[in-house]
Amino acid sequence: MRTPSPQVLREIEQKMDEIVSRAEDTLRETIMRDKDTLEKAKGLKTQLSNLLNLANETDSVKALELFIRYQMGRKSSRSWALPPDGPFGERVIGGFQELAEMAKEIASRQKEISQKEIHLWLIRLYVGSLYRWFVALTGEEGGEGE
Repeated sequence: MRTPSPQVLREIEQKMDEIVSRAEDTLRETIMRDKDTLEKAKGLKTQLSNLLNLANETDSVKALELFIRYQMGRKSSRSWALPPDGPFGERVIGGFQELAEMAKEIASRQKEISQKEIHLWLIRLYVGSLYRWFVALTGEEGGEGE
């Protein structure tokens, strides 16, 4: 994937506060809304790290969505399906869809990089923010160099 121009990177950077806030809201309104739900979300840090690695390696939004749906379906990884009335995984996928609109807006003002590429940049920032917020809010240690 190509690195966006400085102009596109500035536009993406201007959206960073909104992306970070969306990530925090996603966590606070799902798995972190109460102690019981949070207790059931043990192991999510590793899965968020895996999602971030995949986001950095793939150029497919559908592959990222499939990873989340796969995790939601696994009995040993039920954190993505918490809480039952508004699953974390569905909220993350919904976040991807909201970021598509943001990417469309940015792409409409330039022609050098595709909307899909911008969308993937935004998703990477969002998933990275989810991971960092999870560590910050749970007090779990991050990995080396984090």
